[in-house]
Amino acid sequence: MLSLSFSSCVREAGVEKGTYMLINNTSKDIEIELYSYGIYRGSNTIDKHGDLIEKFTKASMGKGVTAMSAFDADSIVLTYENEKRQIYTNIVKEKHQNVNPKSRNILEDTSYTIESEDLYRYIFTEEDYENAEEI
Repeated sequence: MLSLSFSSCVREAGVEKGTYMLINNTSKDIEIELYSYGIYRGSNTIDKHGDLIEKFTKASMGKGVTAMSAFDADSIVLTYENEKRQIYTNIVKEKHQNVNPKSRNILEDTSYTIESEDLYRYIFTEEDYENAEEI
């Protein structure tokens, strides 16, 4: 089992911190590409063997901390060993509607299991891989 975590949510002197943990329970390596307003922000790989933990802390500026702010992205592209791909977005339009809603969206806090006040966990499953689009 491999996990990748981004921190962002416990309050500490005006800064909210927490951890957004991504766990790979698939048989495939997953590359995660982060984008904000169409600009590439970086990538990371969660492999099927071992652990990779990345922490991210963000000042909330009074707005609260979300998965989107922890990743500093409004779009994420997941690639499973160059075989399949999933694209998640959370781009807000005029009436605060998600342009591309999915039942499980890595950018939406409601898709995470809340372990504690400051720990959120998202698990990639074989079903996620099966539902991804062929490249």
